[in-house]
This record gives sequence, C-alpha cells and structure tokens, in this order.
Amino acid sequence: MSDSSEPSTTARGNASTSAAAGRRAYVLVSYSLSGLPNLTKIQVSRRVNGYRSKKYVKGLVGGVREYTYPGLKDEPDVIHVAESALLLPKNDLATGFMEFLRRKLVTYTSREVWLQ
Repeated sequence: MSDSSEPSTTARGNASTSAAAGRRAYVLVSYSLSGLPNLTKIQVSRRVNGYRSKKYVKGLVGGVREYTYPGLKDEPDVIHVAESALLLPKNDLATGFMEFLRRKLVTYTSREVWLQ
C-alpha cells in the first residue's frame, strides 16, 4: 500500500501528477500589435474584447436591435493578464487564438504554465 501523501505515477508522468495535485495547464500568450495595419489591430481587439453591433430596424419598438459578440476574455477560465497578454486554458481555445494571430501575421510568444 502506498503512502497517500505521494502522488501516484502513471504512464503520463508529470502531466497526470500535476493534474492529480489540482493543477491545470494554461498557455500564456503575449502579442504585439505595433507596426500592423489598423484593420488587423481592430480584428485582434474584437477577438479579445468582443464587440457590440447595432442595427436600426423600422417598425421595431425602440428602433434599435443590438447584437453582442463576446470576446476571449469573457470565456470561462480565461484571464486577461495585461493589455496584450492572455492566460488561456490549454485546449482548442488557445490553439485557435494562436492560429488566428499567425494568420493575421501578429508577432506573439506563448509559454505553457501550470496553475493551481
């Protein structure tokens, strides 16, 4: 019988040990928008912060319909660390955001971190 204070070892090694200890994998993504076209800056800002759009509709009470599109920082478990840095859970969300930055030719760095 093993001592309960020591984490069990499995085929996955440290990853499962960290998961067993209550740690979660995150990716810290920091990016720079300097020198990029304004359109690219706006697209990145909308992806991170979200945006609202208003449509004026004839015959609608109040005349305005508003649509809200949430950004990454509104997602659960996403932490907006600084103006150009996000802490994203290591999943498709982080992979998708880094791919988006790559497509837009935005310079970024990413680093895997573990949080408790």
